[in-house]
Amino acid sequence: MATTCARCGGTIGADRASQAKYCGVECRDRQSAANKRGTRRPPQKHFICVVCTNPVPSTRHRACQTCSDECAAERRRELGNENRRAQTRRKLANLTKTCTFCQQEFTPQSMPWQKFCSKQCAQRAGGERAELKRQALLSSGDFTECALEGCGGPVVARGYCRSHYARWHKYGDPLHQTVPRQTPQCAVEECTKAAAALGLCPRHRRLQKLYGDAAGAKCTQCSTRYTASGRPGWCARCAAEVFANNGYRPLEPFQGSNQPVKVACLSCGELSAVLLSNAVRGSSCIHCFRRLRAGRDRAMPKSEAVQALASLRLVLAGPYARATLAVAAECLDCRTGTTVKISDITRGQRLIGCRSCARDSAANTTTYCAAGCGRSFGQPVAGARRKWCSQACMEYFKQHGKPYPKHVETRRCKDCEADITAKQLLAVRCDACLPAWKNEARRQRWAACPELRRRQQADAANRRRARIRGNGRERYERLDVFERDRWRCRLCFYPVDQAAQWPDPLSAAIDHVVPIAAGGPDTSANVQLAHQGCNWRKSSKDSIGIGPEEFIHPAVAARFLGEGAPPDYADPSVPHPCPSER
Repeated sequence: MATTCARCGGTIGADRASQAKYCGVECRDRQSAANKRGTRRPPQKHFICVVCTNPVPSTRHRACQTCSDECAAERRRELGNENRRAQTRRKLANLTKTCTFCQQEFTPQSMPWQKFCSKQCAQRAGGERAELKRQALLSSGDFTECALEGCGGPVVARGYCRSHYARWHKYGDPLHQTVPRQTPQCAVEECTKAAAALGLCPRHRRLQKLYGDAAGAKCTQCSTRYTASGRPGWCARCAAEVFANNGYRPLEPFQGSNQPVKVACLSCGELSAVLLSNAVRGSSCIHCFRRLRAGRDRAMPKSEAVQALASLRLVLAGPYARATLAVAAECLDCRTGTTVKISDITRGQRLIGCRSCARDSAANTTTYCAAGCGRSFGQPVAGARRKWCSQACMEYFKQHGKPYPKHVETRRCKDCEADITAKQLLAVRCDACLPAWKNEARRQRWAACPELRRRQQADAANRRRARIRGNGRERYERLDVFERDRWRCRLCFYPVDQAAQWPDPLSAAIDHVVPIAAGGPDTSANVQLAHQGCNWRKSSKDSIGIGPEEFIHPAVAARFLGEGAPPDYADPSVPHPCPSER
């Protein structure tokens, strides 16, 4: 008996054991490896749209099978049509009728009021009805035939039947015959295909879009036409000559100047991929270049290496083999040990010897903001020197072209009575007192509201984890996320108590759709509202493709469903994930 694979969603063959869960050894090994990592990969069907087969974005709900609201509406429309068709088939299953024309019994296939068993019977019955109607009109004496010979149809107006009168009214001739439309031929010589757009066939129209000429691209060297894919400029023959003249033997056909060609070096015999632009410049094989550079670095004597280290205030503190290997060095100023490559110094890739000395020197260098705000700051260890203390000062200076206006009277710091006349007009404290005042104000806010301190520290911890892992981060407000999700948990879909406080399982918490440990960013698009208890149960697992009953907390279930009762999503009164709420 065939079942469904628990990992890839495929069908398990009949040759497998009846209790098998996976379709093969590969799915079994991958699932075991995923379980060891603490992650669960959902079936593939949750990632492919069932309407347009496009990937479902991660911002959609885990139960969504469509990639957008338009596809969801189309899916609902299809399901409604299928339900109606199934209902019609059930009605017609036990229905038997007699054909009006041939008197044979048949089962209707489309509608219950179907009168004929086939299309042929319907056409014959229609022809017989028309002939009977015509004979009835002839016998009554009220029938007049069309004035055209051989027609015999009833007259509608001006002595013509319906079809001939329509031709006369449109063309002025009741016997008018429509002329078939003449399709123009492609404008390119020796092309017999019909023109589709701008007088060109589809093939020559595509060539015109790619190369600007319907006949194809023209080589810049030999002026011959070619239709190779990629950026135009060189034909295959001229490109092969360039590769051969620079010591390469092409191993595959030339596909365009923007595609690398697999070649073999005639000097060393190694294989590599070379662009045509590199071959035109005369660049050597990468393997030959590496051997040449290794030989040059190995040939650098120890005396030159010592001189290179001395230029950065460093002294050799270990054995020296060659320039491309890192050697131990010691700073002459602070006696701090470090490692450095001599090749980086000779090529100009390292301009700082001891980073601690450079950092201390930059920190001791006091620079004042060029916008005249009075703030001082240190210069970075490497890179361009700073002129402004902040983005606001830089924008003000660029907009007005002059520093901030100076205050006429002398202003003193509110704490230490220092002169702050050169600072901004709204400043009331100096740079030495401002950090301590900010820390004290923060401590007072935290003492008045411990919940605020916990939220700020939790948000800072999430941003720090995302920054360390390089996942990406941005600042967002918790209340904005809660209002966006309408104060409804996105894991169990039950309301969140706005008055509950941590550590109540019914209180509000921030949950990452893709956990930070799994590579998810700390952005507003990757966070959602959840019960604190549901968030505890989810931990660092991925919730995409997993049912709500997996993460619902017992306290939440007891609150909304009774003690120990699991959620019944088949009940219409129980909230269920909806694409419109997402």
